[in-house]
Amino acid sequence: MQDKKKKIVRIISRLCIGGTSVHVSLLSYHFNNDNWESILVAGVTSENEGDMIYLPKRYGIEPIIIKYMGREISLWKDFLSEIQLIKLLKKEKPDIVHTHTSKAGTLGRIAAILTGVPQIYHTFHGHTFEGYFSPLKTKIFIQIERFLARFSTKIIAISERQKEDLVRFKIAKPDKITIIPLGFDFSRLLPYDKEQKLRQKLNLRPDTITIALIGRVTAIKNPFLFIYIANEVLKQRKNVHFLIIGDGELTEDCKNLVNKLGIQDFVSFTGFIEDLKLIYGSVDIVCITSINEGTPVSLLEAMACQKIVISTPVGGVPDFVKNKENGFLCNANVKAFTEQIIYCLNNFKNLDYVRKQAANDVLSKYSINRLFNDLEHLYMMSPDKKTHNKEIT
Repeated sequence: MQDKKKKIVRIISRLCIGGTSVHVSLLSYHFNNDNWESILVAGVTSENEGDMIYLPKRYGIEPIIIKYMGREISLWKDFLSEIQLIKLLKKEKPDIVHTHTSKAGTLGRIAAILTGVPQIYHTFHGHTFEGYFSPLKTKIFIQIERFLARFSTKIIAISERQKEDLVRFKIAKPDKITIIPLGFDFSRLLPYDKEQKLRQKLNLRPDTITIALIGRVTAIKNPFLFIYIANEVLKQRKNVHFLIIGDGELTEDCKNLVNKLGIQDFVSFTGFIEDLKLIYGSVDIVCITSINEGTPVSLLEAMACQKIVISTPVGGVPDFVKNKENGFLCNANVKAFTEQIIYCLNNFKNLDYVRKQAANDVLSKYSINRLFNDLEHLYMMSPDKKTHNKEIT
């Protein structure tokens, strides 16, 4: 038992639709008790991303919004955001600053360093050194991350492969990087909707197999590949329906491509659906066609719900998807993905062993209580940095 509450300021670039927003909301809720006080700080979500600010509010957490902090790099707005963060940390005097996502990781850690915060942590949620930025921006980003890692108490990776990347790019030495996998509140998923209301809404036949891409409709998720795969599968099978569940800047372009290919009767765009039980009650197969990923939340959710998953072997995916054991890994090309989907369709009723293994693996390794315990242990065991006890003026 602690003598007094420890205060955590948790900073995320923005509360857009995605697993990271769910993650920080759950952590902020959990670390508000007799031993901990949490303050959640977030930037502003852009119009085409979708906003999840409702989620922390549902847990009784009112985020502090840094109105100039957003996704895009802007020297002036980032400078103003930095000033706001410094003022906030001077006022709150937290014991811990824990940042999530790239922009927050940079601005938040600089503010924490300048205000003498004793413990500073940063969690990497994606494999951001390849596929996200231009080569020049990537080089600058790597140099910034190396510099800030020197002042961080610990760097947190969410998978073994992510830690390997951080070491390979010399962000920090291995002993400074701790692996803490994500954790999930599975009560948000299970039991899922047995009435299959989403299927009913889309007027799908009971024997139609649904194949879904779930998440932000952005370039990194490679939604065009999913549509081209759908087009090829539909040349061989008609008892299937494809779902794109989510929103993003490429939604309209994806709809145009679907219409151009003439498959609009077999592809539905649902937009963002908040009710996860509704989604997984009506989905049979979940695909990840991403160019890059950290630990894709929709994949773990689908596995927990005993759905067949097919994913590109990117980022941390191979850490938990074992090919042909609890899911399927597939190269990011139309031919390979189409063949894998056709295999799953032809053997749909014989893949129960894959579905059950997927659920067993995820439910045992990715519980929310395990995440809380791991992180609390890290916070308690990490010594305060004496060099940070005085503000840098």
